[in-house]
Amino acid sequence: MLKLALLLTFALLVAASPAAAAVQPLGAQGRISAQGNEATAGAPRAAFDAGNPGVAYNPERDEYLVVWTADDDTAPRVDDEFEAFARRMSGDGVPLGPAVRISDMGPDGNASFDASNATVAYNPDANQYLVVWEADDTTDDELEVYGQRLSATGIEIGTNDLRISAMGADGNPGQDAFQPVVAYSTVSDRYLVAWHADDTSTDDNEFEIWGQLLTGSGAEVGTDDARLSTMGTAIPAANFTGQSAAVAYDALRDEFLVVWTGATSPRTSSRSTASGSRRSRALRSARTTSASPTWGPTAWRRATPSARPSPTTRAPTSTS
Repeated sequence: MLKLALLLTFALLVAASPAAAAVQPLGAQGRISAQGNEATAGAPRAAFDAGNPGVAYNPERDEYLVVWTADDDTAPRVDDEFEAFARRMSGDGVPLGPAVRISDMGPDGNASFDASNATVAYNPDANQYLVVWEADDTTDDELEVYGQRLSATGIEIGTNDLRISAMGADGNPGQDAFQPVVAYSTVSDRYLVAWHADDTSTDDNEFEIWGQLLTGSGAEVGTDDARLSTMGTAIPAANFTGQSAAVAYDALRDEFLVVWTGATSPRTSSRSTASGSRRSRALRSARTTSASPTWGPTAWRRATPSARPSPTTRAPTSTS
């Protein structure tokens, strides 16, 4: 794994008041993570890094939960063994208690198995969090999406390291899932986890957007690993991919909106209704070829917490 310069997780509160004429930091920035045994070293240690933080707010307790992935040398962990961590913060931005490890990828002491790209959503109905991340756990470099429910005080609950995705055959590092995101439906008590991945149903390295519904207690519901995107029809299909998904929840319609960066010919958008049916329309696009795909935040899809869409392939549409 590529090592970077010393990375730490920091936080800075920013005013959200409509009276604020510009972005207004509140107080000084503060450090949240402390990777490596600084009590022994006496200073931040450049061999240990924290990165890719996510955060969610809990109005019940007026607290934030910050999550990240990092390596650490607290026994039995070793350098370059990345796991997911979490730490609570008060509404005023003050850390509450120590950081806690929430993932257990592979055997302790083995740097071949790592967690990365952690993010988190808050469930106000149960006053809990769901943290998700990508990792290899049983086979080196076979990346899948995992999750862990946490109580409001940051204690693990439910299944430990719940596996959410299943891209390709188990034991095959050729199909991987990356960069999961998560949102929660307060109406249906459902999480939607989305990610990008290649799978046996697509060409190798043809990345598409996938999703999985979970109940508030972490049980999978609906279609298993539902494919949400269909990026391009040209050969090789690996030139037309979707990646870097984001998701938001609409409580008025009880729907999720998933967006992603993609390359397609043409660029399209699609959404699913509350009944799960799919509607598509072509967006304005430039002429593209398989050798020169057009990239951008080009696609979106609405999905209901009670049903999942089944993608259909659009015929290419040319523009002058």
